[in-house]
Amino acid sequence: MLYDELPQQIKELVSFHLNEAFQRLSLQKLVVGETCSLFLENSSAWDLQFANLGRIASGLQDLENETPSSQTKITLIDNLSGLVVLSCGACCPNPEMALPGAAALDLIFMAAGLFDDIQDQDKSNSLVAKVGIGQTLNIALTLLLLGQNLLTKTLAENLLGAEALELLNRLNHCLLVGIKGQMLDLQETQIPLQDRLENSDFHLLKTGLKAATIFSYLTELGATLGLKDHNHKFVSCYCQFGFAVGMVAQLIADLGDFLDSGKSDNRGRDLRNRMTTLPTTYAYQSLEPEIKRQTFLTLWQTVPIPLEEIVQLIKPTPAVSQTIGQITRYTVEAENFLRVVDPELEKVEHRSMLNLLYTFVGSLKGLFLQTGF
Repeated sequence: MLYDELPQQIKELVSFHLNEAFQRLSLQKLVVGETCSLFLENSSAWDLQFANLGRIASGLQDLENETPSSQTKITLIDNLSGLVVLSCGACCPNPEMALPGAAALDLIFMAAGLFDDIQDQDKSNSLVAKVGIGQTLNIALTLLLLGQNLLTKTLAENLLGAEALELLNRLNHCLLVGIKGQMLDLQETQIPLQDRLENSDFHLLKTGLKAATIFSYLTELGATLGLKDHNHKFVSCYCQFGFAVGMVAQLIADLGDFLDSGKSDNRGRDLRNRMTTLPTTYAYQSLEPEIKRQTFLTLWQTVPIPLEEIVQLIKPTPAVSQTIGQITRYTVEAENFLRVVDPELEKVEHRSMLNLLYTFVGSLKGLFLQTGF
């Protein structure tokens, strides 16, 4: 088995991340530690573990009862891979079949996050900062292989061979698109700073490549499992919904970091590390007169970066409202794609998907209350 060839320390770290995967899938009713130990020792445990997930996880048995408590459970606010389950449940009466797929994508997403940390190395509390590149790489590859193996098994059990292969190829395509976005990060420093700050579309493109494309796979997978047909006309609607949610998620993350820049005790990581994001480009472009733009460019390239001075310079700009405008645009798009499938939003799963989205958007209010912007 894959784990047999791994050093004990790597096994322990992978076990830790498997714990996180199941906790994020709201499986607190399981004895998570024992479950992961079983996974590490017995390959047949995959079959045992996922046999009864539908009765254990997240109150999904209450889908037909739209009470506040059950609706809160099925939205899976803390885990966006829950979109796999919700989109599957919107298309069939058996959303439990999507739980292994959701777990698989959780593992793959964690691997992607570790790869991102290896490339950026800009977080003092990241795994790569604690155990080094080599061990982090081993853990990321292990999580990626586990996720792909579990997803392959899930698709083989629920779809015809050709459709299962097509969905696996779609995942690989989405991951490759994400790598293109990562490459843009690496190449960005070769583009003159002024050109980067004057091109907001570049940052929207990068967001689409890095975040939104993989989000589109969440709902594409769930809908295909539910409909048993990857070519069904509604699959593309769910896919586009996921893409729009991914754009919203990343733009809110960028805006949150931008707003945190105004707090002396919680400096924004993007500005501190000279990472240009959409709010930063909007702030730069709105600076008037031209001398203020030149001042910004000078401060940006000063070592160490004078964050307080930059914040005071960009704080009066409409960058926040412009970014919220983009977030609103993609939020409306997301709802419109769902309404193509369900014009009156009659299905509780669709309302739960929107509830997840709007709860996320609602977090913006908390950001404003916590920051000085």
